[in-house]
Amino acid sequence: MKLTNRSVRIRLGMGMALGALVLTVAGSPAAVAAPAPAAESDHCVVTVPETSTQCFATFDEAKAFADSMTGSGSAMRVSVVIWPLTVLVIAYDLANFNAANGTLILISLNGPCTKSIANVDHQVANLPAGWDNRISSYIAGPYCWTKLFRDPNFGGPSVGFAGDTAMIGGGLNNNASSIQWS
Repeated sequence: MKLTNRSVRIRLGMGMALGALVLTVAGSPAAVAAPAPAAESDHCVVTVPETSTQCFATFDEAKAFADSMTGSGSAMRVSVVIWPLTVLVIAYDLANFNAANGTLILISLNGPCTKSIANVDHQVANLPAGWDNRISSYIAGPYCWTKLFRDPNFGGPSVGFAGDTAMIGGGLNNNASSIQWS
């Protein structure tokens, strides 16, 4: 099958997934635990732009849920691509991609990031509840150069556009309120 501009390559790496909702030939995604109430969990998956949030008790549960959304589960055999979903970023509450205190996985419903940093592909004007002034490190999705802003609605000082970042600098460590991807 020839890949078209509506198709995406599935890539797994460093806990990231890029994929698509798919029809399966054989098997189905592994069962995913039901989300825990947000107040009891610090590992959340948020869709952009609708900002639907599902939170879990562990990073592994959140990642399994994100994998089920992006069609990247190992039990899947891709046959037909329906609609691309992209992991834009996995943000961590602690430096060095440490998931112990919480993670935020943001998934685009509007397709992947482009290779250019000359335009904004996706954005979140206000980080989800519980994540304002909390991000210390992040792993960016494929071609998803990330820019953090101190204030809501992309105001104040910013850092980026950058790829994976083990410790956010520029005075924005635990001090970001909005985010863009290019």
